[in-house]
Amino acid sequence: MARGLHLACAPFPFSKRSFPWFCTDTCLMIRFGRNRKVQSKKIIWRLKVLLIVSAPVWVPFLLFLLLLLLIVVPLCYLVVYLCIWFSWLTRGRDILFVYSDSPVWRDYMLSEMLPMVEGRAVVLNWSERSAWKWWSLRVLAFRLFAGTKAFNLLLVVFRPFRLAKRFRFYPAFHEWKQGNRDAVDKLRLEIVQTLASS
Repeated sequence: MARGLHLACAPFPFSKRSFPWFCTDTCLMIRFGRNRKVQSKKIIWRLKVLLIVSAPVWVPFLLFLLLLLLIVVPLCYLVVYLCIWFSWLTRGRDILFVYSDSPVWRDYMLSEMLPMVEGRAVVLNWSERSAWKWWSLRVLAFRLFAGTKAFNLLLVVFRPFRLAKRFRFYPAFHEWKQGNRDAVDKLRLEIVQTLASS
């Protein structure tokens, strides 16, 4: 009776003599966990000290990079805008038209959209991008105005001294593949209205 009460009140319901391997492994695990915590705290503390000590070096460098981005990126947009306004628009070219040879939309884009803007569009075929000249104005305009999402199937309308207006067809053709043409027809109507007012 006394032995049972002693076992119930003990931290573990067995003695070290009964299970020596368990007690040894448990103690090692506890010590290892404590050592890891101590080491992690030391590493974090050293990193903090290193960041504080090296702040006079990396803070000005980061500020320089930020300032460079704030100047260079808008400057690139301004230069490309000026080139388009005084090169394309003066020759009646105010649209960048980007398509690809995908069987889902190629026929529609070439038969429905391109004839509508052909006389005023600069055309790029995404499927032939390996032959693009990266320094050409049309490619630079695509890189700047297309973005990183839904950049294939794109129509960009440029207006003098105003921001460009972009029309992305990919989301609309995603619905097209599911049998819904409403999004494509709505986008086409928006383009027609924009072209009529520009």
